[in-house]
Amino acid sequence: MSDDVDAGSTSDNDRAEDQIRSDQSEIVPERENLSPEPMVTDDRVAGEQLESIPQVNLAWIVGILRQSLPAGDPGLSSLIRALRLFRDFHLHLNDWNELHNQLSDILFNYGQFSREVERLSDSNEDPEPRAIGIHWHPVALKVTALLDWASAPRSIFEGEPFARLQDRIVGPTWAVELCETCDRLDALLRPSDLSRLFTLPRESMAARTQFVDINELYDAGSDFYDVAERWMYLVDRQVRSTTMELLTLSQAVLSTLENDEWTV
Repeated sequence: MSDDVDAGSTSDNDRAEDQIRSDQSEIVPERENLSPEPMVTDDRVAGEQLESIPQVNLAWIVGILRQSLPAGDPGLSSLIRALRLFRDFHLHLNDWNELHNQLSDILFNYGQFSREVERLSDSNEDPEPRAIGIHWHPVALKVTALLDWASAPRSIFEGEPFARLQDRIVGPTWAVELCETCDRLDALLRPSDLSRLFTLPRESMAARTQFVDINELYDAGSDFYDVAERWMYLVDRQVRSTTMELLTLSQAVLSTLENDEWTV
């Protein structure tokens, strides 16, 4: 995705970027693993065979170091802290990538719905909720999947996971905004009175169905797309930032081994 954004949206992006930074948790070595999935159970990732993974018995190494190092030597604690930092960075990167992928699926499926709305707008047809709802349904399913994912603790946000309470919606800002704009479209595409379909089954479809206002549908769709695209842009920036931070950590920790005669 391009890093170029128009001047009109720069301030919105800056504010949203500040919010996404406040939503993500700081990397603390002692923090528990908040994102236990996906678990790696073998040496395959995305269907590709990883090159030989060294089997490292860290518990044995730590035991040897405890016996060998002088009392109070900071070397062992520094090693453990570095390993925990690697773990936490990878958890962050995994969660940012997952959020990126789910937003990408939402935007991809939104394309067909958007094209149908454009067609109806150009042809001056009255959108019937069920007809346009067929195109919206795949998008709504992807949004539901993302909100389900956001309803569990993740390493990229702190505070409450996503949830619908009686009086409000809580969770990370990107989940709340996406939920609200999705709800607006859901309400527009929901038939106004489903009971009429059963009490008056012979009534014509035109008489028992309320058409959707095309202008309101267009505006609601634009708001939804703007929210999804803006957060996609910001999440992409977080993926790049976390990747560079992980690379910096790797270089800082492993650079001391570059000229080590024991390096394999």
